[in-house]
This record gives sequence, C-alpha cells and structure tokens, in this order.
Amino acid sequence: MFELLIRRAAQVAASAGLLGATALLGQWPSGTEPHHAVLRLAWRLPGERVKLCHELSEEELARVPIHMRRPQECREWTLAYSLSVAVDGREVRTRTLTPPGVHRDRPLFVHEDLALEPGVHEVTVRFAPVAPAIDGALTPAEAEQVAAAVAAARTDAFDGALDFPPARVRMLTYRGAEPTLTVVDSASRAAGS
Repeated sequence: MFELLIRRAAQVAASAGLLGATALLGQWPSGTEPHHAVLRLAWRLPGERVKLCHELSEEELARVPIHMRRPQECREWTLAYSLSVAVDGREVRTRTLTPPGVHRDRPLFVHEDLALEPGVHEVTVRFAPVAPAIDGALTPAEAEQVAAAVAAARTDAFDGALDFPPARVRMLTYRGAEPTLTVVDSASRAAGS
C-alpha cells in the first residue's frame, strides 16, 4: 500500500514537471521577426461573361428535332483577367487568371503576397480583362459585340507610393461598395520567410 502511494506521488510529480516544462517552453521565443514587408493583393470578382446570340431562321429550326428547338442559338465565353504588378518600375508579377469551375463560371479570386524591402515604394497594379479565345470565325458585328463586352468589363488599376513598415502587411482590395482598389493597413505580422 505504501509503495502504491509512493508510485502515485511520483507519477503526479512527473506529470506536474512535464506540464511545467511545457508551459515554460511555450514562452520561449521561436524564430526571428521578419525583416521584410508584404504587399497583399486580395479580392474576389464574379465571372464576367461574353454572350453572342442570333435568331435561328426557319431552315435552321427545321434541321433541329422539335424537342430541342430554341428561337436563338447562343455562344458564351468567360473572360480571363490579366494581373500585372510593378514595384519601383520593375515588373514583379504577371499572371493571367481564369475563373475556376468546369464551366469557368465560379468567382475569380486574387490572392497574391509579395515580399518587399521595408520603405516607400512606387506600386503599380493593373487588373484588366483579356479577350476570350474564340473558335470559329466571327462576323464583323459579332467581333464588335465581343470587343464591346471586353471594354465594358471591370478594369482596375492602382498607382501610388506606399510606405511598407518592417514586418507589416499592406493590402490592396475592394472595400465595401467602393468600385476601386483601396489600400488597407493590416496589423498582422508579415509571414516569415
């Protein structure tokens, strides 16, 4: 009985010692503070679509089975977007973003983190639609419709000098109902790298 009591006391002491060591090591600083800053680009854009429709003639309708007849025939494409980022006049990122999904109809998400040296930098961001790759020939009227749809799609740009404090994140995003890219200061620390 006395041995059992001593064994239990030793187990409790060992457990308390391990918990104390874990708590002490949890306070130990790990890693180093990052010395860089981060420019974060983060926004969401609904898929922009180009749709061309034309009325079917009586002859064209006659060639289609009755249960499949529609008065119009339409072709549809989703716009991809070109994203380019320049810092201090030097191109640092260029990408073409296409909406995800089987039919490319899901929202387009932009999430880019760019590590920068702390200090003031001249930042230029361009986000513009890219004309869709269209198989088959277009009539001049259809080509004009596609060009008008691309021109009417959302295009965004940001040009400005931004101060990047060390270990901080500056984010470009859409804020509220504002239709333009705006700068948001983040209190979060930059990811160490």
